[in-house]
Amino acid sequence: MSIRTKVILGAILLNAITFTLTRIWWALHGELAATLETHIENPEDKTMTYLIAGNLNQADTAFDFMKSEFGENYTFVQFSTKGWSPKATAKLIAQDIKEHSYEARVFTISLGDHVARYLERDLGSTIKVYAINPCPTREALQSPLGAVLKFASPVAELACHACGWASYLPVVPSWGGQYSPILLIDQYWSICYDSPPLVTSNTYGLVCSEYDTLLDNNVLEYFYLDADIEYIDCGHSDVVNSAEKYYNAICNLLENE
Repeated sequence: MSIRTKVILGAILLNAITFTLTRIWWALHGELAATLETHIENPEDKTMTYLIAGNLNQADTAFDFMKSEFGENYTFVQFSTKGWSPKATAKLIAQDIKEHSYEARVFTISLGDHVARYLERDLGSTIKVYAINPCPTREALQSPLGAVLKFASPVAELACHACGWASYLPVVPSWGGQYSPILLIDQYWSICYDSPPLVTSNTYGLVCSEYDTLLDNNVLEYFYLDADIEYIDCGHSDVVNSAEKYYNAICNLLENE
């Protein structure tokens, strides 16, 4: 083996090892939480709306359809290129709520609902949750998608760590910006292997899609027994092309609050 080959292999190995060790450090110190982008128009009002998007989107673009319902104070929960941990994100939001004594409303889309499950367990009746096409566990996925993700996400996670710092680069384009491969794989991993508590007593309303090809609405009805459910005729989380339908459904749920 030539010296040049040894140097190249050493650089590849160092890249993978340093990235993996950094990821471990981030995970241990809560650095895989999303970031909070807070907008306060009325400091005297203690009501705060938290908005958490789903896969391949960010809160500031995903919830644009219901901007008029944000209230005067709201927080976009924005994903980071470092990756994602729903538990760490929930801890960050819970700290923010406690620190400012907020009366919190939490709106989630798809896998963002993992965060709400932790918040309901930790904060109880101090929050109100509204979920759009929620994906709280792998069991909510239609077959065979759940099985595919179960086996594919660990392989993809390993591949990302093998690629090292290249997995950190925001090279995947979608709504709301560009996303890093490691963020997307963390999200898929969370769907399959994160096990948030299925506490739903403070989920006041759900918006479900009649033509959802990803989620099993029968499972969602079982999980969210006490929530009001609005069905709309569109596909999964299509908040861009079906913005008006989602807006009307959210308004109906808020009227029943």
